[in-house]
Amino acid sequence: MKASSAMRVERAVAKALSERIVESTSFDDARADLATLRAIHARTPSEALPLAIARLVRLLDDDDPKRVGLVEEGTLALEQARALTSQQSSDAAARQFMVPPQAYTEVPSIEVELALDPKPDWHLPPPFAGDWADLDATAASAAVNRVRAAFPRPWGEGVIEGVRAVRRMVMSCYRGFDAVEVLFRFGDRAPISQVALLGPQVAFWVTGVSNGLHQLNAMQAEDGRPHLDISDERRAMEYLRFFCSSVHGDEGPFRIVEDITTFNAHMQEGSRYDISPDAFQFEGLTRVEDESDETAWLTEVPVLYSNAFFRSSFKIKRSGMVEMVEDEAIAADLPAIQQIMLRGLRQVRAK
Repeated sequence: MKASSAMRVERAVAKALSERIVESTSFDDARADLATLRAIHARTPSEALPLAIARLVRLLDDDDPKRVGLVEEGTLALEQARALTSQQSSDAAARQFMVPPQAYTEVPSIEVELALDPKPDWHLPPPFAGDWADLDATAASAAVNRVRAAFPRPWGEGVIEGVRAVRRMVMSCYRGFDAVEVLFRFGDRAPISQVALLGPQVAFWVTGVSNGLHQLNAMQAEDGRPHLDISDERRAMEYLRFFCSSVHGDEGPFRIVEDITTFNAHMQEGSRYDISPDAFQFEGLTRVEDESDETAWLTEVPVLYSNAFFRSSFKIKRSGMVEMVEDEAIAADLPAIQQIMLRGLRQVRAK
């Protein structure tokens, strides 16, 4: 069971226990439920325990020695529950970070000095499968200048000194766009990266949120045509890989893994997992010929999400919207690398 699902279950059980304790008429009647509720609270703090304790305090005499200890326990439990709620709200806000597509300000032409690693040690596999290439100092400087020109806010003083590698993939599903990932390392802190699409006139910062991506898909280039081009199977498949990696669920991205090599690249170091070759069978995309149908393509692909592996059916719509129609579970509890976008920066999820 995923961590978020287990937490929801435990909170539901805690709520039920708390409600039963509130209805108790004596401390002894609630003793067993209180012990279970305390154990759940230690793993998943919520306001269920302090609410139950408040009821039990009222059941005890003023001079009962258990009363003072319960009051202190209830106060601490309430503080723990509120701290977790505050942290979850902060984390949710960080995951919902979104920047609309941006036109470039003036792009600096001067090459910046980057302390690139001779052999880049990327913290994660590429955001999605494709022909990615690490850039040399000159090309990396040009890419960084374009990212800074489109999104100057995160590039404050000292940030550029943290750049350790830049990789790029030429996109076919967005006319004239490159996908770029910039890797940062700052001292002993965990590495992070910024992923962006860089077009001729506009750039898009990939933050794990769909709103900005749909805005980009609705935009037109100077020639009046949309930036998005899913007119053939190759472009449509590339777009699906990009979309799934760029729009995150609660547990991170949906990673399309089309072969066992890519699959194992997403497993933790030293871990390998044997999956039947049948799981990776791919019969291509089916074009929907009816131009009046909003769906352009249909396909079924293998998907890794959090620590679970599925075969999933997708509809790719002409607008760039993607709909997961159904999925079939293949494996669970895999030793997969867990990744997350926080404030628009790609990183390994802290344990």
